[in-house]
Amino acid sequence: EAAEMDVDPSAERRAGRRRGGALADGAAEAAEAAEGGADGGEEEAWDVEREAAADAEDAGRVGAPAGGRLAGAEEEEAAAEEEAAQEAALREEAEDAADKLARMREELERQVAGWQLGGERAVESEALWRRYEALTAPLSQELCEQLRLILEATVASKLQGDYRTGKRISMRKVIPYIASGFRKDKIWLRRTKPSQRQYQVMLCIDDSESMRSTGAGGLACEALALLCGALSRLEVGQLAVASFAERVRLLHPFDRPFSAEAGAYMLSRFSFAEKETDMEGLLRTVVQTLRLAREQQRAAAEQMQLAIIVSDGRRSPSWGDPSLWVRRGGGG
Repeated sequence: EAAEMDVDPSAERRAGRRRGGALADGAAEAAEAAEGGADGGEEEAWDVEREAAADAEDAGRVGAPAGGRLAGAEEEEAAAEEEAAQEAALREEAEDAADKLARMREELERQVAGWQLGGERAVESEALWRRYEALTAPLSQELCEQLRLILEATVASKLQGDYRTGKRISMRKVIPYIASGFRKDKIWLRRTKPSQRQYQVMLCIDDSESMRSTGAGGLACEALALLCGALSRLEVGQLAVASFAERVRLLHPFDRPFSAEAGAYMLSRFSFAEKETDMEGLLRTVVQTLRLAREQQRAAAEQMQLAIIVSDGRRSPSWGDPSLWVRRGGGG
């Protein structure tokens, strides 16, 4: 019994230490578990907050483009409305201008018919010519620009070129001339660049009764003002005007400068009352007149000539056969 009761003190101490260590380990694990639980809760809270922030940010991204699209749509709608309003205003202005021109044209036609029947053409012709000029001014300017491309310049009046002699020194070539030891001596300019036009244009207006019966008389007067205005603005050269029906009358010769008074005089000479139209006689007169005008010019070979005929094209028994004079006028 003494042997059984006898316990080794060192073994008891070791067992105590083991029990104490186990208790300490258990406490540490419990603490770690508690700390882990707290950390997990915090992490879960942070995760929830981050998810909420992400959701809010996504909602903002979705809302911002929607708001931008709405603003852009409103701006486009406002721009479209403004453009539509401008187009409507332009259309209204164009319609007003067209109505104004139509009323002016009708009034001019009534006045032309009145002074043709009343015999007071010389008195009112100048006022009528001024109105025709105002009526055809925009079209006259447009026609002038188109003729500027068709009728090329024929008279050399601008300085150009590199010549050893000439009328004027090119200042841009003076320094190279000096720097080259006076060897590059082509420093002179001559008038060799065409910049002016020297044409002879003959305008022929049908004065037959058919022009009045078809309503083309007023249009012929309007065409006269339009062509004369365009050719005068272009400074085409020399202009002659003739009327034709039973006979040909030269209303404005080549050697006389064109003016408003000349236009009024020409307008007063039209009656649109002659019964017949002699087209062959017209072309014969045109060819002979142009030939005589060319002979009176110094540079006859270089003179460009043009004939313009305004007519309703209705044939009459006295029309004749103009083909021969067409060939002669074309040089055939």
